[in-house]
Amino acid sequence: AELAAFIDDYILSAAEGVLAARKSSETSETEEPSADAVKVALRVMARAADGGGDRLLRCRREWKVLTGKSSHLPQWLEPRVRAFIERYEAHGDAVCSQCADADDSDLRAAYLEMAAEVSKASEKGNSWLTPLGCLRKQQEIFNGQAAGRAWVCKAPHAARGEGLQVHSDLQQLLQDAAFRKARGQQWNCAVQKYIEQALTLPPEGYKTDLRLWVLVFSWNPCVIFAHAGPYFRIAGQPLSFKKGKAGLDRTAHLTNRPQQESENRMLLEDWLAAMESGHAGVTQQFWKSTWPCMLDGVRLAVLATQAAVATDSEDLRRSRTNKQYGPRCFELFGFDFALDVNLKPWLLEANVTPDMLPDEPEPIKTWSYTATEGLLKIVTGAQNGELKMPSAADLATKSQEQPERLLQEGSQHSEFCLRRRVLQIPERLISGFEIKDAKPWRLVFAEEPESDRALAARHCTLQSRHWGQRMGPSMSHDSVLRHRLLPLPPEEEK
Repeated sequence: AELAAFIDDYILSAAEGVLAARKSSETSETEEPSADAVKVALRVMARAADGGGDRLLRCRREWKVLTGKSSHLPQWLEPRVRAFIERYEAHGDAVCSQCADADDSDLRAAYLEMAAEVSKASEKGNSWLTPLGCLRKQQEIFNGQAAGRAWVCKAPHAARGEGLQVHSDLQQLLQDAAFRKARGQQWNCAVQKYIEQALTLPPEGYKTDLRLWVLVFSWNPCVIFAHAGPYFRIAGQPLSFKKGKAGLDRTAHLTNRPQQESENRMLLEDWLAAMESGHAGVTQQFWKSTWPCMLDGVRLAVLATQAAVATDSEDLRRSRTNKQYGPRCFELFGFDFALDVNLKPWLLEANVTPDMLPDEPEPIKTWSYTATEGLLKIVTGAQNGELKMPSAADLATKSQEQPERLLQEGSQHSEFCLRRRVLQIPERLISGFEIKDAKPWRLVFAEEPESDRALAARHCTLQSRHWGQRMGPSMSHDSVLRHRLLPLPPEEEK
């Protein structure tokens, strides 16, 4: 199921890349995609908005027009499906019966209606709430050298950038993913959409992302602090999708310190100063938009795991003879965010064991020391009563500026809707509430405790939904690849 969903996401990304390139060509000298490519892209988007059906690309010609290649089948699979390949290639560039019978005027009308909703939502910073965004949960695609087709493949058990590869070709990505093995299982890897037009540091154009330290002081009640001075990581080479003999240059895309030859970390103040030299107004936009949106992402991530963590912790505690002992401690996470050219943050991952930077050069070493001391001051101060938490009246006061939010209010909420919980926080918590003697740490979330029974019930319900969605017609990886990458007319499928 995950493999089929990924291939659909790849097709959607390629389609949006074509449409973005067409829009960009209207206002710049970039090459405009062919009329056939735009037509196929419109079909894909309209099919996705209509539920996707069996496949988003339904013949050889559509694959070739949209992606430039008629077949993305991994080499190791070709001998096993030779008969299907011969039938697939026999169609050539002919228009299949399904495409010939399609009413493109209806498809275009459906897409334009959907595009209007996307445009309207994008103006509010809320493009992921559209029907298409909910269907695929895909990230916003930006027109770049990879034309919406760049993805990252990573081993789930690796850290510090080890085993991480950036691919802009579907065949190479599938070839890489098929031979990833972890915990005795093949295809055990994480594949994530890559931002082609990532934010770069002027004037050379080096890619940059950031790490934010987050303190989860308590899971129930959920109390979260965030360090208001994240540090940035800079890639070793200018961002480029040009391939060499060894493929894409890892140092141009990976910002992990072990993957770079020299120190690549930069404090927030220095990063803002460097960005202001090439992009005036970055500092104001960062604090008004980027920072509060990052905090919303942190809140959503922590709340999404609250029920599972609290329930498992309580089960472990009850299994012990002395029930006073158990996992009641605070936790420190390292949230990694990528930034696009519009300074919009994208959550990459949350590290459960972030680098504490004990042996790093200055000024990173001092930053780490003061951040750790501030964290311990919060924890010990809350325990002995020296740290005064804000009251409801303190949080109810209005802030001077209205920061932007990651999510917008919707008309419908499910029983376990996280959007509602995040949007209902007091206004002073949106950008974080500064507590005396805790700076630069800020309180970003605090709510009343829930009963253990309510958390356990939520955890069980969400687990049941998760496994229920995974159940369905069982297909092997080979069958999924053959079905998605070698689409044949219905009469030739068997």
